[in-house]
Amino acid sequence: MVAGRLRHQITIQEQTTTQDEYGQAIETWTAIATVRASIEPIRGKEYFSSNERNAEVTTKITIRHISGIYPNMRIIYQNKAYDIKDVINYQERNHMMELMCTQEIDYLTGVIFNGDLVTYDGTIVTYGEVLI
Repeated sequence: MVAGRLRHQITIQEQTTTQDEYGQAIETWTAIATVRASIEPIRGKEYFSSNERNAEVTTKITIRHISGIYPNMRIIYQNKAYDIKDVINYQERNHMMELMCTQEIDYLTGVIFNGDLVTYDGTIVTYGEVLI
């Protein structure tokens, strides 16, 4: 792949579990790598869930090969989270990787980001808060 096509800078994150001062498990996302990538939307679908119109976009993200990337991780690009669904070692040559990812979109509020909503004006609403 030509280097100019890898024009997007992305962050790859994995979910880690830690404990708070009360011993409760807290799940957080930790950055493991920041790399250059090509981002290509493949398809989108709309569906209704809980009387709300939602959408899901499938995206192919291509990066240079690095080890330790798994489907339980996610990609962050421009405040958007892409859940990695599949990791493909392109032509099994350990040169390039194709990450098949999905992104859920809620039409009324914004983008789903780590279980929180990021509204179209950039406001982050955590689960349980009221959007005004």
